[in-house]
Amino acid sequence: MSDFAGRDEEISELYRWATSNHPVSIKFLTGDGGVGKSRLAAHFANELRKKDWAAGFVNLRKAVKFPLNKDGSLLIVDYPEQNPSGVQELLCDLATLEQSEKIKLRVLFLSREPVQRWLQIFGDSNSLNLIDMKPMVIGGMHKRPAYEVFCSAQEKTAEIFNTTPLPVSEFDLLEWVNQAEENQRALFIVAAAVHSAIHPEENVFGYTGPEVINALVDREIERLRGIADIYRVEDKNFFARLQTMAAMAGELTSERISELAAMQELHLGLPKGDNLTELLNNTMILSDGVVHPPEPDIVAAAFTVKVLSQMPKTAPELIWSCLSENIEAGLERITRITYDAEILLGIHQNRISRYFAAALEKRPDRCKILDEYFSKIVPITSFDASIVVWQTLLSVTGDDHERSRLLNNLSADLAQFGNKEDALEAIREAVEIRRRLAKANPVAFEPDLATSLNNMSSHLSDVGNKKGALEAIRKAVEIRRRLAKANPAAFEPDLASSLNNLSNSLSDVGDKKDALEVIREAVEIYRHLAKANPATFEWGLARSINNLSNRLSALGDKEGALEAILEAVEIRRRLAKANPAAFEPNLANSLNNLSNHLSDVGDKKDALEAIREAVEIYRRLAKTNPAAFEPNLASSINNLSNRLSALGDKEGALEAIRKAVEIYRHLAKANPAAFETDLAKSIGTLGTMLRQTGRIALAVDAFREGTNLIRPFAERYPQSPFAELLEAIEQDLKETEEQAT
Repeated sequence: MSDFAGRDEEISELYRWATSNHPVSIKFLTGDGGVGKSRLAAHFANELRKKDWAAGFVNLRKAVKFPLNKDGSLLIVDYPEQNPSGVQELLCDLATLEQSEKIKLRVLFLSREPVQRWLQIFGDSNSLNLIDMKPMVIGGMHKRPAYEVFCSAQEKTAEIFNTTPLPVSEFDLLEWVNQAEENQRALFIVAAAVHSAIHPEENVFGYTGPEVINALVDREIERLRGIADIYRVEDKNFFARLQTMAAMAGELTSERISELAAMQELHLGLPKGDNLTELLNNTMILSDGVVHPPEPDIVAAAFTVKVLSQMPKTAPELIWSCLSENIEAGLERITRITYDAEILLGIHQNRISRYFAAALEKRPDRCKILDEYFSKIVPITSFDASIVVWQTLLSVTGDDHERSRLLNNLSADLAQFGNKEDALEAIREAVEIRRRLAKANPVAFEPDLATSLNNMSSHLSDVGNKKGALEAIRKAVEIRRRLAKANPAAFEPDLASSLNNLSNSLSDVGDKKDALEVIREAVEIYRHLAKANPATFEWGLARSINNLSNRLSALGDKEGALEAILEAVEIRRRLAKANPAAFEPNLANSLNNLSNHLSDVGDKKDALEAIREAVEIYRRLAKTNPAAFEPNLASSINNLSNRLSALGDKEGALEAIRKAVEIYRHLAKANPAAFETDLAKSIGTLGTMLRQTGRIALAVDAFREGTNLIRPFAERYPQSPFAELLEAIEQDLKETEEQAT
């Protein structure tokens, strides 16, 4: 739909890789959905074909044989994570291919996942020596290339629809592109151009990128309903339903459609008395024997939500039927579609994540299948489903060891989902069971006990019980230090994780010196672990360095704190680029800290830029899951207020802190132990902003409320940061009362 523009550096890098001396080489091209990975790869393939290469996309679901071109051959594999077994089979074949100077074979994987995600498969297929371990990561479009893409897409669409869209200036387009990060994605730029050509009477820049996508999806659904009318299909949504199922299943053969249509609970609305294959061929819904999903992925996500919302009662069964044939690949697709819909596009009604969870309720058979996958990692869009899995399996197990495992998992996911009280209740039960088991058999069950104590410490901290949190984590560290001394390879990672948490707990009760000593030990362990295995331990290294930065700052080492947080941000930005669903929350956390440390060294401008990026990420995440991310959003908005104030924007700072206080008020109303101290801190900042803008009486009221909130915590923990905060707010109150007088 558009001319190819920009990406000159990326094309040059791909040329250098393709023309290197290696007979066989594999490279990863990574980036968020919609940034243009597939288009860049297709353009590169076209350029190579001009140089007599054989180059193009391959489907790992089908066995294909073809001769290698003597000048060179390029295989492009889009979304390899959908078919890890196919990837492994391909890598095994490549590893056994005769290495000869006559061969020049390149394989380019287009993935949202980091290269490290594939390390085990590389090892199992004996292909590590073929991998270019430096991936190419691409981002959004800016400046002239973005304008060229928009204009060419608008012109081509106008030719198809015979319209005369309004001309767009480069300034207006780039202003729209810079309004929001998502607008910088090539897909959204093209979608905006298409929409402006189809609806020339509308001001396309009055829409955000996601709104444009939704408008185009509405048009496509109406087109499919029109086809149903032409072919006298009674259920007008039949073809749209097939496309949705293809989006969730990857693709649908006519045979599979017939199988699904026989499942009465799905209510597919299959036309009666018709030859299904003939109908699908005539309508061109079937191509090469299959129904393909809507493309690109972001469009498929919006399309899926809209179609499922028309059939909410059968949507859960429809989702399960589409992923049950291949659970691993199906979960990857559902996760990606859900992330694109709920986080990237901000669609929060008729959520796919809730339909998916409903498919698992009171179904232990399905939950047992998913146990293996959710025990490893749960994407942020799957907590509804994972919580149902653990609760359902708990209802049917009587074994203590198994019950403690499920409770531990349930507790972790409830906490991530924002349900702190239920998370604490679950982990307390797990600890009780594991204490009993470890007492009878310490060798077998002490590691599990340490894990649950570690988690209980975090959950006690979440609800404001700092003393209990410290007691629990000290016991976990004691056990894990003993285990790591006997078997470092097995237990050092666990020890490093608990040391990280112990440092946080010591800091929470005001023991700054010991907190720094402990986090340095954690960083040291993670460094040597990450050096040997970056895919597994880089995230832990980044977390401990992030906390090291905070400990250094608390003791006045501002330069050391800044150096540490910059390293943490660099690691987390790389991880989040490859896998935003897993690592974006961590990146936002480090950006928030980076802003604080830049402010500490006087770099006000960069401090504001960092906190704005953090707020943008948290705002998007909080729209999807407010229980989990509203506390982080409020904290980052609080810091945004401080940054704006430091640069002289007092009214902007006041507006920001009022929003933070508003969020903390409703959080503290639901859980005062966890959030009243945060509320007090933000109210203290509000008082400062009110005083700076001349609202003295309101500032006095704010400071008084803040002191009343924080005093009970400061009296309970006299050596903690609560006491320092109370002293600061009381001093502000005194000065403001004098000013009022």
